[in-house]
Amino acid sequence: MNKELLNTHELSEYLNINEKKIYSLIMEKGLPATKVTGKWLFPKHLVDIWIDNNIQNYPWMKEKKLETFNEALIIAGSNDMLLENLLALFQDKHRDILPLYSSIGSMKGINALKKGWCHICAAHMLQKEDEDYNLAYIKDMFHEGFMIVNFAYRTQGLILEAKNPKNVQGIKDIARPDIKIVNRQSGTGTRFLLEYELERNNIDIKNVKGYNTICLSHLDVGIEILSGRADIGLGIQAVAQILGLAFIPLRNERFDLIVRKDLSSDIKIQTFVRFLRSKDIRDYSQRFAGYDLKDMGLIIYEE
Repeated sequence: MNKELLNTHELSEYLNINEKKIYSLIMEKGLPATKVTGKWLFPKHLVDIWIDNNIQNYPWMKEKKLETFNEALIIAGSNDMLLENLLALFQDKHRDILPLYSSIGSMKGINALKKGWCHICAAHMLQKEDEDYNLAYIKDMFHEGFMIVNFAYRTQGLILEAKNPKNVQGIKDIARPDIKIVNRQSGTGTRFLLEYELERNNIDIKNVKGYNTICLSHLDVGIEILSGRADIGLGIQAVAQILGLAFIPLRNERFDLIVRKDLSSDIKIQTFVRFLRSKDIRDYSQRFAGYDLKDMGLIIYEE
């Protein structure tokens, strides 16, 4: 995997801080950095992890350990409409288990899993050049002792106003002066995909109107477009279908559930994975557009 490296100036813009402050963060706060021919370079994906690890005043589960929640199955990470609906079905079938789902983004979900704040992490982090998902990021955090269970392959793309009145043809139209976008929060796989597509198409984010307008879910993105407050948002096809919006597909991505090996014997996790493999789930899921469930519930990697 070819990982992006930032120089000191690029990192100062990325963090919105003075360049001189970066050197103190290296020495005092452990900011990930390496020196090549005398110049500091910063692996962007490790900087993102460092940011997540240093979040303060983040109260969720601060005072409790995971084992305190004996009846709860806690899932944290990426937002997904089908997963939300299936968790409601799961609870209806398994009344003794309470599924809790926190849509905090893929990277924060991976970090929560490492800290023992959740049983399962939902993630879809693209690995750029090698076109794989999640594995490199998880290895950076865990090194060993995890397994990846596939949830689905889902279609991500541009969500647009119904009938596409502004005649958007693709990602390059995001830079048009008459187009306003709505974005997802930092640390989400969807935000990462947008930045990847902008970079691939040589689009400067400074030329993207609405780049800093943030939504916390795919459905919220669709509602912003439906209301007319935005013209484009990156999101899943299911949202466009449900809200009657136009959609231009960009890629089919792998959406995974990551489990720590030391938690894999938990009966709640095992029950949920078995639930995902049932035929009833596949029949129910057909009402949501843009999902391929061929590997749902299968372990596709473990270490």
